[in-house]
Amino acid sequence: MANQPGTDTAGTIIGQSGGSTTVSTVAAAGATQTVPPGASVGILELTLTANLTLTFPAPVAGAKGRIVLTQDGTGSRTLTLGTAPSGAVKFVGGTHTLSTAAASVDVIDWWSDGVNVYCNLTKAYA
Repeated sequence: MANQPGTDTAGTIIGQSGGSTTVSTVAAAGATQTVPPGASVGILELTLTANLTLTFPAPVAGAKGRIVLTQDGTGSRTLTLGTAPSGAVKFVGGTHTLSTAAASVDVIDWWSDGVNVYCNLTKAYA
């Protein structure tokens, strides 16, 4: 069975690209994470231990993914969008303010038409 995107209990990012699984952590203040490029990036799971700068790759038509953001035990971590290489990153309602309670979970579902990256932020999963 091929590796599948999924979740991890260690607070790591898990995604799938070309049949291999990539794992990394966000662990420092001012941490930066780039969403992997490609049409099937799968699920990225981030436990926020610091404020996060998230950068999307150059838009690829048909690319899509899900980003699960969990506040650590401290909470109040923020999300800043890095500059996209081209096109624009657009959120429903124009906002990407995260839930701030400790251990709160927010999900960003995104897709691209090749020009822009469109995002839907669903907040405060319980």
